[in-house]
Amino acid sequence: MINTKSVRLDAYITDTDDNIYNIECQIKNESDDPLDLRDRYIHSILTVNNLFKGNDYNDLKYEYVIFICKFDFFKDGLPVYTFEGRQCKQDNSIIINNKTSSIILNSKYHKDKCNNVDPEILDFLDYFNGKDPHSRLTIDIDNEVKIVKSKHDVKEKFMILSMMLRDAEFRGEKRGEKRGEMKGEVKKSESIAISMLENNEPIEKILKYTQLPESRIHQLIEQLSL
Repeated sequence: MINTKSVRLDAYITDTDDNIYNIECQIKNESDDPLDLRDRYIHSILTVNNLFKGNDYNDLKYEYVIFICKFDFFKDGLPVYTFEGRQCKQDNSIIINNKTSSIILNSKYHKDKCNNVDPEILDFLDYFNGKDPHSRLTIDIDNEVKIVKSKHDVKEKFMILSMMLRDAEFRGEKRGEKRGEMKGEVKKSESIAISMLENNEPIEKILKYTQLPESRIHQLIEQLSL
């Protein structure tokens, strides 16, 4: 039996030529989930899914893994880091074209390192950091976000997502030693439950979104002294 790690892809997109784009938002720089190794793992998943049984390697399509980050993983201040193919160690002009590309967008960029960067990209990174939209792209995105927020059938799910992001950014520090995947999912559900309890959400709704036992919800209530 082969055990494999699971991963959630935030956005999986294909274009008219069947090229693949995976887009992920990264809020925190997790020491036990480094961005460079996560990039390698996602590419491996995309490649396996890209090559169907019986197909030839020449049938592989281009893969683009794009990270939108609220931290500068490489600490060099660039707004965009782009990696394509693999360079020869002995001669950097020789590159293996394996049809893979990784792009890291850094919202914590330095203004003195923005030469030749599309202003629309910079505006998007500023918008990702919480600033007002100015370009056509960010204005369109902001309008879509407002539409999603206003829709009754997705409003509760958006609230839960907002809680998860807030928890990841302000309260999501890793506690203790590295946990197994199942234990981590329970901890995440408990964090969501705590946030919902603090917002006075009814127990029925908390049970629906977290799938935690009702007894565990009451234990969290006692811990919070609610």
